[in-house]
Amino acid sequence: MKKSYKIIISLICVTLLILSFSGIYKKALGIRKRYIINTTKNIGKEVQDNLKIKILVSVNNKIYYSSRTVKFNDKVKLYLVIEKNGIKYCDNKKLLEKGLAKPLKNLKGFNKRSIKWSKIEAQNLRYCSKAGYNQFKKQLKSPLGKKALTFYFNKYELDKFKYIAYTYKKRCTSVNINQKSKTNYSIKLDDKYVGTMRYAVSVKVGKVHLSTPNENFLNTINFDKMDKVLRISVRGNTQNDILDYAFSYANLPYYFGSNSRLWGWYGSDCAKYVCVVYWRLGYGIPYLSTLNLINYFEKKANITGITKKGFYLNKGKKIKYGKDINIGDPIVISPTPHYHAGFIGEDKNNNGFLDKNDFVLHTSQKAPKYEKLGKTSLGKPHKNLFILKFF
Repeated sequence: MKKSYKIIISLICVTLLILSFSGIYKKALGIRKRYIINTTKNIGKEVQDNLKIKILVSVNNKIYYSSRTVKFNDKVKLYLVIEKNGIKYCDNKKLLEKGLAKPLKNLKGFNKRSIKWSKIEAQNLRYCSKAGYNQFKKQLKSPLGKKALTFYFNKYELDKFKYIAYTYKKRCTSVNINQKSKTNYSIKLDDKYVGTMRYAVSVKVGKVHLSTPNENFLNTINFDKMDKVLRISVRGNTQNDILDYAFSYANLPYYFGSNSRLWGWYGSDCAKYVCVVYWRLGYGIPYLSTLNLINYFEKKANITGITKKGFYLNKGKKIKYGKDINIGDPIVISPTPHYHAGFIGEDKNNNGFLDKNDFVLHTSQKAPKYEKLGKTSLGKPHKNLFILKFF
């Protein structure tokens, strides 16, 4: 009998011990699952405890919650916003004064030290679509040419973009924008960088990690997801709508052979750059290659010569700004000796005529660049080099 009691008591103890450990395990597993849910599956969405995170964009004290294209002199600031149970917490003065938000420090569990702002950019200078690769390959007949093309395009990621994020600011509930690129060529006008940059912010509230849409969204090549990442694009300051809008695409990589305007805010080749800018400004232009651009524009000038002083000639005469051409006009060389396109820039010498020291805005194997016309392939006179005007 005594042995039977001992066996029964031992079995009860073992059972209780197993149940105890099972409860602890389930609890731990529940915590782990909760943490995973809050850190991966619900970035930028509602999470446990009814928490949401987003970025408020203040443009000249006007409030927005989406990507913006802003003017050169606009004052732009980004604010962290956290919502809990329908209540906003943000340090934007306008929201606080109107009683539309409470200070972030009032949010229970808010950890200011955990705040991290990131800038997000394409990792490489250039990319290529499979369609673009095949287009070039068909045009080259010699085996040597095809071999060279294969070697060259192997440096591209066909139909793939790779984005990286790097820390911009820490422990700040708001930040000023900074459009300078780390991975590509940047354009600076009057001590200020223009072009496109994408931003994200992350923070911890209690044990919950929150993040706005980030580089993981961009690496999907799914435009619905990609467009959720906050984009700020700064225009130029030349007072010419076409050229200034074209500046807002600075920092974006060269992408050869894109087949949709949806790629515009992610990268373009030289001709698609011209098409996207004109289309965005309301011009009825299809998405064209360099070869077809000339068919949708009027030829204003044919640059066939240059003087000893560097003035370009059209039919033996100097080309006058305001009469023969205008800032923002497309400049195209097609079909030979090669294909290229860009935008006529500013009259840097203020002499009223187009010369080799005037600027051109174009993209060629890297992000758009603003440089002297005479230093580019578009600055070499040729029978097929034209300055155009939309019909």
